[in-house]
Amino acid sequence: MGVILGIDCCLRKTSVGCVRNGAVLGDIHLDLDRRQGALLPVVQEGLLRALELHLADLDAIALTVGPGYFTGVRVGLAYGTALAEALGLPVVPVGTLEALASSAVGATHTVVPMIWARHGASYVGAYDLSEGEELLSPQMVEDIELNNVLGLLPSPQIVVGEGIDRWAPWTDSAGVRRVETRISAAIVALLGEKRLGDAMSPQSVRASYLRKHDVN
Repeated sequence: MGVILGIDCCLRKTSVGCVRNGAVLGDIHLDLDRRQGALLPVVQEGLLRALELHLADLDAIALTVGPGYFTGVRVGLAYGTALAEALGLPVVPVGTLEALASSAVGATHTVVPMIWARHGASYVGAYDLSEGEELLSPQMVEDIELNNVLGLLPSPQIVVGEGIDRWAPWTDSAGVRRVETRISAAIVALLGEKRLGDAMSPQSVRASYLRKHDVN
């Protein structure tokens, strides 16, 4: 099997990673802020060069498609699908919340990834990583409802995400542990490698905004 390139731009950090046959070859995390669109190709090229790889070595591109920050979702989707189309490669879409949960390596609890959705709401999912099971499909939840959502999930629970203390008022009262976690594009690539059977043409990939008017 060739190399799978993973790309994530959906949250604050931009991440690009490569895997092959279940092994992580490399992973880069950078805070590119509003330079994300201009510098993403440079970061990807730099990673391949550091690993002594070429675009011809790629078998597929795994790409987070949301939910997340609107601009980042668009940047990653536009670049990842354009690159795949130019190379004649398939794309494996990966949900941002699943990628965030899976990046909490070694977690044995019910993993509840959260992403700030602004306006008193969060994007939430839940996963049993040991069983590879989705316990709660990605959805937008009003913050005042988070206690009710957590109360329906198996315990013990661990909430993961960026800026995790934002959810302290709801997680502390529910006795839920919080861990600061960022998305690893290498994990995105590993998820993509496992699901090559679900790969699709670049033209078929769609973003999962959940709430389309969030613009960062």
